[in-house]
Amino acid sequence: MACRAYRGFLAAAVAACLAVGSEGLTITLSEGHFNRESYVENSIIGSLKNCPLCAGKEPCLLDCKQKEQKSWSECLNRCLGDNPLLLETFSSIVKSSESRLHGFGS
Repeated sequence: MACRAYRGFLAAAVAACLAVGSEGLTITLSEGHFNRESYVENSIIGSLKNCPLCAGKEPCLLDCKQKEQKSWSECLNRCLGDNPLLLETFSSIVKSSESRLHGFGS
């Protein structure tokens, strides 16, 4: 029981520290289930924001993966297919993340 109380205190303390130090960043901590698949998926899609060659590609990938729930392969080909370098790079990222994605994509 003391361990559970400590975890709750620790989670609240970390959340408070993150909220104070963040600018526009929203992080929610809970004792519930951490959805690793969603986290990895959002990380890959979010990485497009840091890529100058990827301008305008993020909305397409977001719609394809999250709204239409298509495979990574289909979404990458649809959204990045006009640039073979980007397509290969992101295909490699997805492939290297497959163990964390638990079967997303092909």
